[in-house]
Amino acid sequence: MSNISLEKRWISFTELEAEYGFLVASQAKMRMMDESSTFPFLRIGNIIRYARHKVDQWLEEHNMCSNLMQGAA
Repeated sequence: MSNISLEKRWISFTELEAEYGFLVASQAKMRMMDESSTFPFLRIGNIIRYARHKVDQWLEEHNMCSNLMQGAA
């Protein structure tokens, strides 16, 4: 098996909020959106996790990266 990377592959809802700025309440709404724009997540029982690479991919597909960068400028 390969070495564990420095960044965690799976992040929690609190880590998603801290790293990407998505409020916990907004995350819940995004998880309930229709199939065309559903935010990527994994549910195991009552535990929610997000794959970092899929979150990045979702942001790129929905043009959120450029929007986030414009807000930072």
